[in-house]
Amino acid sequence: STRLVVDCRGLGLVRSMSPVVKTPDGLAVYGNKIKDYDAITKYGAADFALDPIRIQRAGNTPLVIKAVGLTNDNKYPTISTEDADKVLAADKLTQFLEATNVVFLQ
Repeated sequence: STRLVVDCRGLGLVRSMSPVVKTPDGLAVYGNKIKDYDAITKYGAADFALDPIRIQRAGNTPLVIKAVGLTNDNKYPTISTEDADKVLAADKLTQFLEATNVVFLQ
C-alpha cells in the first residue's frame, strides 16, 4: 500500500491544518515529522472526505485503518497499536506518510 485512509466516521473529527495520528499510548504515527514542506504547502498535510468515494488522494488500494478515538479537541485520530504497526511497516516500503498521501474520512 502506498497511501493511508483513516476512517473517523461517527467520531466527530474536527478538521485540522496539521493533524496527528497517535496510538492510545501517545506514539505519533503521522503528522509529527513531515519534512516535505513543498508537499505540505502544495497539498496540505492530508485530505478530509465525507464520502469514501471522494478519497482520490488515497489512490486505488490504500491501507484503510479505523480510528478508535480522538484527542486534542477531536482533531487528532487515535488508532490501535496493531494498526499503527501495520501503517509504519507499510510506510517503510514506500514512505507514503512523508509524501502526505493521507485521507481522513469524517
